[in-house]
Amino acid sequence: MVTIFYARVVQIKPLPHSEMKKTHPEIVGAFLTCFIPANNLKMAKLRLKTALLEDGYELVNIKEIVDFSKCELTDKKVLKEYSSMAWEAKMKDVVIYAAFYCF
Repeated sequence: MVTIFYARVVQIKPLPHSEMKKTHPEIVGAFLTCFIPANNLKMAKLRLKTALLEDGYELVNIKEIVDFSKCELTDKKVLKEYSSMAWEAKMKDVVIYAAFYCF
């Protein structure tokens, strides 16, 4: 059974060939939230790392990665937005990124 994992405070670094680095060379990194469909935590981490590399990013750190269904989000607006992204990840069987907070 596929679980949707919620990766919070994912730090990435754009690789030289990434679209981000090409259009904004001053950006050295970003933080984001991700939703990953996978059978277990180990596969979720591997799938996230693979998706990021394919998109031109190096995974630097993941603060937390948990089963999304067990998250306790109190902000109703955020819960609605994240639930929609988790559903999309599951239906399309792809890693979904939320907003990038660049630095």
